[in-house]
Amino acid sequence: MLTVKKTYTYEKYFSEDVLFSDALKLVVYIQSFYDQRKLGFIKRKFYTKIINLSDEEQIFKDFKPNTRNEIRRAIKEGTLFEIEDNIESFIDFYNDFSKAKGLYNISFHDINRFNQNIIITKAVNKEGVLAMHSYIIDNEIKHVRLLHSSTSIKIDNKSLVGRANRFLHFKDMMYFMNSGFNQYDLGGYALNTKDISLKNINNFKDSFGGELIENSNFFPVFYIIASKLKKIIKW
Repeated sequence: MLTVKKTYTYEKYFSEDVLFSDALKLVVYIQSFYDQRKLGFIKRKFYTKIINLSDEEQIFKDFKPNTRNEIRRAIKEGTLFEIEDNIESFIDFYNDFSKAKGLYNISFHDINRFNQNIIITKAVNKEGVLAMHSYIIDNEIKHVRLLHSSTSIKIDNKSLVGRANRFLHFKDMMYFMNSGFNQYDLGGYALNTKDISLKNINNFKDSFGGELIENSNFFPVFYIIASKLKKIIKW
């Protein structure tokens, strides 16, 4: 289980159990493997796609044909995989992307609060950075979860950027597999959504194969009440 400090409370990722005492501490459980109700908490289903990191050939074989072709083409185009150590560079890159897509910006605290449990990767070529991903890693259970995914808005060739993004997912899987991780988590799946943009994201994630898994998020009752009061006061 991975415990991460927020501003006023904590988040616990990938837990096997949920503690009643944490309800009073306003601890939020994210993607818990615990599937029962728990006194003091409101339980919400969370779906995600999991790829088993055991065999490179099988992983690639499970990709849809178009995805495999796009990755091969990205390699021929000279796309390279790198680890990004500069958090600020990632934040600038992601926030350019989020602004263009109408998403929320992220701050240094959003990333740095994970301490040593975050890894940032990027796909690059001679034109610059094409795509960047951030991941939460749990070294105890050897689980890696996609946190942010972003692509360049400065490079006009969107097909090139799209191929690089698929390439980066594959290279990320290989990097984590070779680092001893056994589960690659695509960071959520909007099951039965009617939202077109979310359907498109689902289709993108489906192109990598994997298994659809149901986890649970647990929110303390007092946390929910406090959040609603905060919105009322702000309004």
